[in-house]
Amino acid sequence: MNKEFMATAIADYLKSLGLSSGVAQRYGIKGADYFETSVCNSRDPFKDSCDYAGKLAEREIKAFKYKSPKAKVKRRQKRPQEAFDFKG
Repeated sequence: MNKEFMATAIADYLKSLGLSSGVAQRYGIKGADYFETSVCNSRDPFKDSCDYAGKLAEREIKAFKYKSPKAKVKRRQKRPQEAFDFKG
């Protein structure tokens, strides 16, 4: 993934939680750096990077409360019944 893309995505998420755009971009860059250096084999690297940047922002900005992004629920697709027709 591109570092600028990751920084923008993290900044957009932090803006949606109430940070100003300049502050969100600053922490977005820190989250993108963390993504490049520390997130290796994670199930959700975006969430891990957002958690890192959000916890930094929450520690340094007293009025900001961070909420971790929710993963999109993927429903398991059922197989069509024709797949189990062994007579044919």
